[in-house]
Amino acid sequence: MEDIYLSEISEVIYSAAMEPGATICLLSEKTGVTRDAIRSIFQYFNEYPFGGIEVSYSGVPKSIDIFDLSDEMLDEVVRWDINITNMDKVPVENLDEEEAYVLISLLNGISGEELKSAVGCLSRSSRDTMIFTKGIGSDTLGIFRLNQYPVIKKALLKRITINAVYGEEEEAIAINPLGVVFHSEENNWYLICETVDGSIHPYEVEKLGIMKLGKDFSLPAGFDMRSFLRRYFGMEIEKGEYVEAIFKDEANVIEKARRRLDDKGEFTVLPDGSMEFKGQLVGMEDFKHWMLGFGSSVILKEPKWLREEIVKEYEGILDNYHRIEHFKNHIV
Repeated sequence: MEDIYLSEISEVIYSAAMEPGATICLLSEKTGVTRDAIRSIFQYFNEYPFGGIEVSYSGVPKSIDIFDLSDEMLDEVVRWDINITNMDKVPVENLDEEEAYVLISLLNGISGEELKSAVGCLSRSSRDTMIFTKGIGSDTLGIFRLNQYPVIKKALLKRITINAVYGEEEEAIAINPLGVVFHSEENNWYLICETVDGSIHPYEVEKLGIMKLGKDFSLPAGFDMRSFLRRYFGMEIEKGEYVEAIFKDEANVIEKARRRLDDKGEFTVLPDGSMEFKGQLVGMEDFKHWMLGFGSSVILKEPKWLREEIVKEYEGILDNYHRIEHFKNHIV
């Protein structure tokens, strides 16, 4: 199931379970998920049933392989049924990495020490998850190979503080884990935690060492992981910075800017057709490298210190260019 987001898998399974015998066309209209994606999800679970998720179909003879049917037949004629009543009765440890990740992401309601029933987990009012993705992809294999995973899983499920050494620090810190995030652009896992002073930061999982479980804690009131992650351009532990930039109406510059920044601030159309962005961002190092890719098609107004750093970067590039030209002229 490449290039399919976990939120799409959850939405399709929820909708199909609530609407037995639906066609892919109908489910696509109801969920907004593309027919191609729904087709892949159903075919995958039909061929590789795991996690107690059972997909069946009717409307065509069972002797026909669904992989031999045309897309039109699969979307408009075949009627699909999904059984999720056994979803929460499958030990995650018996599944492979990808299966376990998908199952945990679907079984995302937590009640005390146990997972809620499958129907409760997938109801719109209670859906919330401990595992998130940030970026454009969902190739999230790997967390189950991490040595830290058993401790992290227990701490998340039971809401227990983790005492750990982080990076090069010598003293252990106490952190309350709120969720795990896979940053697809960095190909890295982060644990989003609340610290003793009430601030919330991402911690790179690989840098967490000597982890021990502490006492129980309560989730911070009103915390929403998706809103928190929207502010983050990268995943650095730092305070947010006010950013103001103008993206020129050239090529697909504005399209790229809106795609990356639309949910992080506000855009205003200027008289010459360019777009001005204003917003609070976290992750200035990643933001700087991203901005450098636009060249003269963007004007960074704030923060001034970052603008000066970018100017120095360009001056270094020009200096290297002149040195190369000088070297080539001397060789000739």
